Amino acid sequence: MSTAEDCLLILIAIFLPPLVVLIKRGCGLNFCLNILLTLLGWIPGILHAWLIIATSPRRRVVYRSTNYPTTYGGPGYQRYHRRTYSASRPRRRYYY
Repeated sequence: MSTAEDCLLILIAIFLPPLVVLIKRGCGLNFCLNILLTLLGWIPGILHAWLIIATSPRRRVVYRSTNYPTTYGGPGYQRYHRRTYSASRPRRRYYY
């Protein structure tokens, strides 16, 4: 199942395949390979970019609330923390 981000990247890959690989995987071997494939032929560069989009792990954003007590004993306040998880990494069990 694709997200809106993946759908947008698929459309961008039609015009600029190396940019999509740079966004998803960074400047590395896949980026250099995609530039080479794009220079050899536009279609292989697009197909490689689509392959990178399809095989990249999905990211998950979780918001957690933490209750902080006040020093004078009154009602505390909440602060929300944003944590981003990748599907390839194990999830953390404890939040602080």
